Amino acid sequence: MTARSIAMLEPENRNQVMAAMLDLVVIGGPRQRILRPAELEAPELAEQLEQSALYGGSRLFERTLGTANGLDGPDLVLRQERGAVIRVTEQGSVSLRVPLDEPRAGGRGFDPMSGMIIIEEAVQQRLGTTLEYAAGVLDLIDRTQRLTHLVVAARLSGVEHRGWRTRAQHASNASSVQMGNGGIRERPPIILAIRRAALGLDRTALIEDILVPLRRQFPIAS
Repeated sequence: MTARSIAMLEPENRNQVMAAMLDLVVIGGPRQRILRPAELEAPELAEQLEQSALYGGSRLFERTLGTANGLDGPDLVLRQERGAVIRVTEQGSVSLRVPLDEPRAGGRGFDPMSGMIIIEEAVQQRLGTTLEYAAGVLDLIDRTQRLTHLVVAARLSGVEHRGWRTRAQHASNASSVQMGNGGIRERPPIILAIRRAALGLDRTALIEDILVPLRRQFPIAS
C-alpha cells in the first residue's frame, strides 16, 4: 500500500517552475475493486465530487475558476485551472492536489514573498481540507466500509527553495526573508498507516502527525 500511495502522487518536475502544491493520497485496504467501471464513468459521480469540491464543507476548488472532468485511463479525474486535481480509482484510492499559496486580503493577487516561504497555517488548513474531502469521498463510494485500513501519503511540491514560517512570523517581517539552518535536500513523502476511522475521529492528531515531519524538511525563514 505504501508503494501504491507514492505511485499515485501527482508528477513533480523539479526542472520546471510550478506553483506550490500540497499533494495528498489515501489508499485503502484490503485491495479490492470498490467502483465498477460503469460507476466510475457515470456523470453522477463526477457531479457529486465537483459539487462537494466547490460548495461542500471541505472546498478544494475555487468557484470562480473552470472545472473539467473525464477519465484518465481507468481513473476519474477532475481538474481546475490553478492546478487543483481530484483523482479516484476503481480500488477506491483518492489522490488530491491543491494550491498552497494564499491570496492576499481583498483578493488582490498573491503575496509577493509567497514564492520564498511556506506558511505553516496554510499547510495545516489544506491538510485538514484534503483529509476531510478524502473521508467524504470514501463515505460516498464505499458506504459499507469494505476498506478498513488506510495509508496516507503527503508531500509539498513546487517549494524547492522555500523556508518555513508561521503566519505571525510572516506578518511581523513580511518584506524580507533570511533562511536559517535545518531542512533536508531530499524530501520524501510523509507516509502514515491508519485505521479508516482515524480519518474522521482522529483528524486533528493526523494533521499534526503529517505537519510536523513536513516542517522538519524545510529551513526556518526568519
